[in-house]
Amino acid sequence: MSTIVAEPTGFIGKSLQPFAELCYDRAKTVIVLTIIALTALLPQILNIPIDVSTEGMLHKNDPARLAYNEFKATFGRDDVIILSLPVKDKMDSEFFSQLHELQQKLENTIAHVQYTTSLINARVTKSEDDELVVENLLEGWTPRSNISLDSEVIQSFVLAQPPYLDRLVSRDGKYTAILVNLAVYGSEKDAKGNPLFLDPMESQHAVKSIKALVAEYPELDIALGGKPVILNIINTNTFRDSSISGTAAIFISMLFMMVFFRRLSGVLLPLVVICGSMVAAMGIMGITRAPFTLTIGSVFPLMVAVGVADAVHILTHFYRNYEEVGDKRSAIIQAICDSGPAVLMTSLTTAAGFLSFTAGDLASTADLGIYAAIAVLFALYFTLILLPSCIALFDIKRLANNRGLNHKLDAFLSACGNLACNFPRAVSLFGIGLMILCIWGTSFLYFYYDPISRFPDHVVEKTDNSRIDKAYYGITPIEVIINTHKPRGVLNEAFLTKLEEAEQRLAFSKHEGLQLESTYSVLTILREVHKAINNNDPEAYIVTKDPELAAQELLLFELNDADDLRDVIDYDLQTVRLSLSTHHADGVQYARLIANIEEVLDGIFGQEVDITITGTTALMAASVPKALQTMAKSYIVAAILIILMMMLMVRNIKIGLISIVPNLLPILLVMNVMVMMGWPLDMTTILVGAIAMGIVVDDTLHFLYHFKQNFEVLQSAKTAVHATLKSTGPALFITTIIFSTGAGGNMLSAIENIFIFGFTMWLVTILALLADILIAPALLVWAFGEKQAAEQ
Repeated sequence: MSTIVAEPTGFIGKSLQPFAELCYDRAKTVIVLTIIALTALLPQILNIPIDVSTEGMLHKNDPARLAYNEFKATFGRDDVIILSLPVKDKMDSEFFSQLHELQQKLENTIAHVQYTTSLINARVTKSEDDELVVENLLEGWTPRSNISLDSEVIQSFVLAQPPYLDRLVSRDGKYTAILVNLAVYGSEKDAKGNPLFLDPMESQHAVKSIKALVAEYPELDIALGGKPVILNIINTNTFRDSSISGTAAIFISMLFMMVFFRRLSGVLLPLVVICGSMVAAMGIMGITRAPFTLTIGSVFPLMVAVGVADAVHILTHFYRNYEEVGDKRSAIIQAICDSGPAVLMTSLTTAAGFLSFTAGDLASTADLGIYAAIAVLFALYFTLILLPSCIALFDIKRLANNRGLNHKLDAFLSACGNLACNFPRAVSLFGIGLMILCIWGTSFLYFYYDPISRFPDHVVEKTDNSRIDKAYYGITPIEVIINTHKPRGVLNEAFLTKLEEAEQRLAFSKHEGLQLESTYSVLTILREVHKAINNNDPEAYIVTKDPELAAQELLLFELNDADDLRDVIDYDLQTVRLSLSTHHADGVQYARLIANIEEVLDGIFGQEVDITITGTTALMAASVPKALQTMAKSYIVAAILIILMMMLMVRNIKIGLISIVPNLLPILLVMNVMVMMGWPLDMTTILVGAIAMGIVVDDTLHFLYHFKQNFEVLQSAKTAVHATLKSTGPALFITTIIFSTGAGGNMLSAIENIFIFGFTMWLVTILALLADILIAPALLVWAFGEKQAAEQ
């Protein structure tokens, strides 16, 4: 059969024709080369690390992250794992035997555990025979020793030790804790052989091992908490939910493909595009060691929809051409020439929407922007290059009277066209007025970032963390580093006085609805030593202001317990660590709390020292303004890029400006739905607008591109609208279903913010379809009227 291809219109269409012909005629070569490339990329997926850590949200050169790395290198980690046990009866030998056994297993069997602290090895500083002695609370005692323990004496002593309270034992004595400190450095080394910091995967492995160990002691009713435990549950659920939602998105998309095309090829060919683009993008993630984050996990099902949508537009035109001409080669080449330009530009606009995230200050969203854009561009490759090659080798039969969608859909699209064309002014003003109203409504959106709070209440780690936070009056650490820039500067009388004032003003103070609780610093050690050398007199539990005496006290302590001293002060006695604790809250509250702490400390120390507030909590607080800045930058960049590309594609400024309304209205409407539902923005949902902007524009661009072609031929806006709805409407309808179901896959998640992300993306695609078949046609008819195309 001879191959006759209609002359393509437009520069892009003409440029795509020889590529389509080459891919069809050299089908085996294209497929073999693609398989070789995918085979090389597939194993790299195993190298993708999973990272939902707080520092992972920030770029490696971010000042806050660099400060935290310096803190870890100097003082160790602040994110301890807490095992809390109820003191069911009394602190007797049986109680301590269980505690001792559990602590020994933690230290001896769990990888990456550096040390543990409990009442077994709690520090006691005292004097004996005019010598300072630093030893463990139960020095010399083991379950096998014959040393008897007086439970009442021990319990009274424990509850009288300020450093123990809210750390190793609750104030009421009902709970005791084992604090597990993970190693600062992991097993990996850099190119120079220097050890690298413990990575999130190693930390999560330790948490999982500890959870397994705790499960062996159900009778102890152990609650597990701390930042690493929270990150582990987020990590586990993110990977699980993204796998489920991604699989569901693929399955549902394939189901709709079968219903829409009624052909096996209509299912398998889009599947090739989906799988190929995802394998390629994730393979590159593995090569570059880009982490799989909570954000990327929630967008994964959406990438499935993007890949399918490209294939749908090409296949819709291919099958229609195939039924008319009966020749696969001419049918697919014609489809590439006709729909390829729109597919190319929609892919570029979608990629531009994702790449806009790289303008932000968060590493997690920047990575999302880069690799989601890569996935979109690979989907474009598989659609325009591999799809013609697969069709060349596929045995595709013609179907008589296969219209794809039934008459009800045609009637629905026709009714929408009639409404838009008969009342263009009213429909247009309604859309514009609604958009203005929604702009005002979005001002009521607020930001809230607390990942664990979005989990259902039946998640054990969530309830355990809440129990521990309540029992120990706040377990969230805030670390203050004060650098005097003078060797032995910490021993200065004026500095010690100001440091003590800072402790007194911050301890048990309330800021922004959050109360700071106990503090811990070098002053704690100085008080212990001063009390000990004064015959263990409780009245002597104070800080000496004599620099020489303070130096002697620290030297005496260092000779007995150098490790504990290095946790709070550096070797040069120049920099000190002040540890604060507060209750569990969201990142916005932490940011305000830290700002208040900085204000208090600046008022006390002035410009004499450098003060840095760091730790995992500070990193979380630092990410909040960066997230808001990222949102603002990405929205602006995405809007500008997409509008410019829209104008370039249709080569008509008036049509390009008209596209603003149907593109922005669905996004603004969804944001107002979030306001009405009381749903806040967070690190995941804050991305909805920019992602939606890149995806929503796809259908708008397809509609406007084909409208412009029809308008140039038919010379009537109304007639062109109806012709475009008839030819492009079914494809817009099915891509909307695919987009919405792909995004809706996230609605299967039990994590609230991922559910909200899925719901809002599902809703925005539905609203975008309505805007494209109602608002956009009305604006076009109102703007162009019945003017001749030549006059435009």
